Amino acid sequence: MLCALASPTWAVPSFARQTGMSCSSCHTVFPELTPFGREFKLNGYVLDNITQIKGSTTENRETLSLNSTPPISMMLQISYTHTGSARPDSAPQSQALAKNGDLLFPQQASLFYAGKIANNLGAFVQLTYDGVADKFGFDNSDILYAKHFDLDQKTAHNLIVGVTVNNGPTIQDVWNTTAAWGYPYAGSSVATSQIASTKLDSGAGGLGQNAAGIGVYAWLNDSIYAEFSVYTAAIRGGAHPLDSTQSRIVHGVSPYWRLAYEYRWDRSSISLGTYGIVANVNPGNGIPLQGLTDQYKNTAADFQY
Repeated sequence: MLCALASPTWAVPSFARQTGMSCSSCHTVFPELTPFGREFKLNGYVLDNITQIKGSTTENRETLSLNSTPPISMMLQISYTHTGSARPDSAPQSQALAKNGDLLFPQQASLFYAGKIANNLGAFVQLTYDGVADKFGFDNSDILYAKHFDLDQKTAHNLIVGVTVNNGPTIQDVWNTTAAWGYPYAGSSVATSQIASTKLDSGAGGLGQNAAGIGVYAWLNDSIYAEFSVYTAAIRGGAHPLDSTQSRIVHGVSPYWRLAYEYRWDRSSISLGTYGIVANVNPGNGIPLQGLTDQYKNTAADFQY
């Protein structure tokens, strides 16, 4: 009964502690962001309303600004999976069916660092223990550096320019309607999943947590967003992280783009955007990495009200 009454939440309490605001200030339908939530992310997660540990030079130039409370959060995910019928046992000598019913405690456990690091610099970093693979690794992670410019105070023209370093395309997106934040937000780690997926997807077949990227973005007059990033292979684990036993290995550099327009009125906002990636990928899974590559061109459109 308690599980049935529980409501899902995808906000990180570190941000609420740092800003002194409720989660609904940045989210209405988790994990999608409100206009205020987008401004918070675009400015590098640095807005704060708690005591800061500060340092300055003799010229009164600020050199240090840290939250007095570390922006740390934790998450524990437990799952039980029961399939429609038991799968065949994986042992070659066995003709029997495997045990049906997997309780994962934990399926995953995550530690978040989410918030301000220094002036103009902040991060959302998720370190996750995978209960099935029995290893630690970086989950959705994004480090942002941003600067705000007032172009014309009379007409309220403004510009935010930033740099993002992340471990998968669309993690850095400021609408959170893209693949890295899309439904389903969680799934079984042991049940079979879809075979086909795009390279923008964060699940099987996608580049999420399998690549590292750096990019620049701009947000003009609270309405026009443009970003260009490049990604390359960043494989975790294995005796040799870039040998043919791995899969989804990006060959060279893959460009990613994002363009969106947002219009706001009263307490409403509407946005329309596009994003995509061009990736050359080594198939892996035993195929030598020096050979031919598969080329993918993924384009997408998104809409939010």
